[in-house]
Amino acid sequence: MAASSPVSSSTAAPREVNVTADSETGWVPDVALEKAAMSAARDYFDLIDRERYGEAYAALDAATKAQIDAVSFADSEARFHEDAGTVKDRNLYRMTWTKYPPTQDRPGIYVAIDMAGTFSELARHCGYIVLFTPDRGTAFGVMRVERAYMTNATADAIRTERSETALEAEWAKLAASCPNAPPSVR
Repeated sequence: MAASSPVSSSTAAPREVNVTADSETGWVPDVALEKAAMSAARDYFDLIDRERYGEAYAALDAATKAQIDAVSFADSEARFHEDAGTVKDRNLYRMTWTKYPPTQDRPGIYVAIDMAGTFSELARHCGYIVLFTPDRGTAFGVMRVERAYMTNATADAIRTERSETALEAEWAKLAASCPNAPPSVR
């Protein structure tokens, strides 16, 4: 569970900062680190949305690249793009940070950024992206992207063949992997 505390500076309104309990004691990311992480996530999704899978693959961190080759990665992203259609919007809305967690074999800074979006062919979509950097001087790499989604066709079929209540129940099962999603997505 992440602790949440507002952090303020003299030049900005208070911001929400979520740091996991297993993070380095007393550590809080600064605004510059937050901006760097958000920029890395937006850049990555921009590449995915424009179907530039080779460049998106290059944004993965080394450990992730060791688990999936570029062709398999591109195939997976192309399948998502085929299911999802054109992105209409993507909201990156909550960051949860940890530094040097004892459960990870690689020391560094980790951030999970929750997301929800709308696409031309998706009734619902939520998930998160996890970024990693070994230290402040190194760019963030993408460790993982998790998505839960339901296509318009699937939602329509459930609604028609069963009921709106059944649709909501099916989506609740999928969206369980998006615990921080806003109520409009859950």
